[in-house]
Amino acid sequence: MYNTVADDPRVRRQGDAFHQAGWQVVASGLPGGRADPPVWMKKPVVRTAERSTFQSNVLKVETAVRNFRPAKIAFSLLRLLTRTMPHRVLQLSYHALVAFRPAAAFDFFWKIMPEAQLIYEEAAISGADVWIANDWNTLPVAMRLQDKLGGEIVYDTHEFAIDEYNQRLLWRVLRKPLVREIEARGISNAAAVMTVSKGIAVGLQAAYGLQREPDVVRNTPSYEQAFDHEITENFKILYHGVVAPGRGLELCIEAASLWREGITFSIRGPVASGYKSQLLSLIKKWGVEGKVELLEPVPMPDLVSEAAPFDIGLFALPGHSKHNQYALPNKLFEYIMAGLCVCISDLPEMKRIVEETGAGLIIANETPEAIAQAIDGLDVETVIRHRAGARMAAEQLCWENESKKLLEIAERAICE
Repeated sequence: MYNTVADDPRVRRQGDAFHQAGWQVVASGLPGGRADPPVWMKKPVVRTAERSTFQSNVLKVETAVRNFRPAKIAFSLLRLLTRTMPHRVLQLSYHALVAFRPAAAFDFFWKIMPEAQLIYEEAAISGADVWIANDWNTLPVAMRLQDKLGGEIVYDTHEFAIDEYNQRLLWRVLRKPLVREIEARGISNAAAVMTVSKGIAVGLQAAYGLQREPDVVRNTPSYEQAFDHEITENFKILYHGVVAPGRGLELCIEAASLWREGITFSIRGPVASGYKSQLLSLIKKWGVEGKVELLEPVPMPDLVSEAAPFDIGLFALPGHSKHNQYALPNKLFEYIMAGLCVCISDLPEMKRIVEETGAGLIIANETPEAIAQAIDGLDVETVIRHRAGARMAAEQLCWENESKKLLEIAERAICE
């Protein structure tokens, strides 16, 4: 997988399920991670992609120039012109070539995604009966492994990949052709396809003309009993997950300036330094320093227990694409497992879960005013009622149930 295995909730749960069922599990992904690796995961080999000869020569020149104090400006220009720009231009060139010649996608993939070679080498040490490719960017790895070592491919996509960033023109022009070509060819080689929501399953079937609708295995956590705590009108609201643009966090920060005093909003998760600075600037801009805080991420196994002390789980995801409309993310089920009152966007997949379980409420639209109105419309009694609905739903929306589907899919891939 194109992520750190120990920190990815879905991959980690999949490994747990196979391990507990007696399967031998080998996982290959990017090195590092905050969480301790699961018991079934061997210690990862920490490596980085080898520098090209060109990059090595650039580094030598940079080092030489850096030693001359008067040349600081020249060094900066050299770094800009010989390292940053060529790399970006090269990346854009590869994408552009794929856009005009889709058949080249697999050849250029290994240049565009250099870490994939390391993932392949790590996985190729052991054979497998089933190669589970998590997301489109590991399909070429799985296909190369299958060619060399045999076995069946199960494609598990966590996103509606061909629409993931469809709101961005450059992504549509340059990246989307690569994703579509790789996903189409990868699916044609897969013994089974699964995803996280009904909407994505239907979308994949339509996009690629699949005879069979992909299976749905939702991103539910393992069951944990949620315990009550005292609820007051000073609600404690949580967003947890990747902290990045496109997740409605800017809207929520502005909404905090509109909802009543006493309610706090905590944003917890991994965040790039540049985006963190943007959020801190927004917090200052809207005068919500006492209402909104950014918290450090916690290890994946602790997400539910660390969410439990909060009252409300918030996710105001914009509905600007099919990808978002089909979204059924980890955090929704983690909020429910933690016994939180869920407050989410009016998007069909998430809305269906919340309405069926009575675990929360729907935000009318993605504006700061609508978010604040939804929060201000809650009272203690309503929050307690929704939290009770979440705790009841958690008994069914748990990995102990969903993992049965995963095992059936893997067994079917081998037997059919």
